[in-house]
Amino acid sequence: PSMNEKIAHDNFWQLKIYALLVREMVASGKGPKNLLIDGLHLRMLRLLYLTSDDDVGVYLDMDLGKTVEERDGVLQEVHADLSGIWKDICELVRKQDARAFVHCDRPFCSCHRVRPDFVRGTVWERESP
Repeated sequence: PSMNEKIAHDNFWQLKIYALLVREMVASGKGPKNLLIDGLHLRMLRLLYLTSDDDVGVYLDMDLGKTVEERDGVLQEVHADLSGIWKDICELVRKQDARAFVHCDRPFCSCHRVRPDFVRGTVWERESP
């Protein structure tokens, strides 16, 4: 994919998680009252940037799909991603070895920011070139 597509994918990933949660809440009847509208199908996501190079707020829209099936397919991919992350976390906890947790590159994760605070050798470390 192009760099713009990658940036859009990364930036919309968390919004897709929220869309998945909203879909599940609505389906279970446990969603907020303003979401429980008969026939409502979450389709559009909007990412707001409060500033830009022009010092003006901008937004990006993402269409999850024209049909319920397309939207469900997109959200099912997010569900699979989250399930994989959860299974990986459970496996790491089962190992009970802090060195087994390899640094990730997820922008929302703080593992790469806090790793330098640990004593060398007690957590995973990137090999020096």
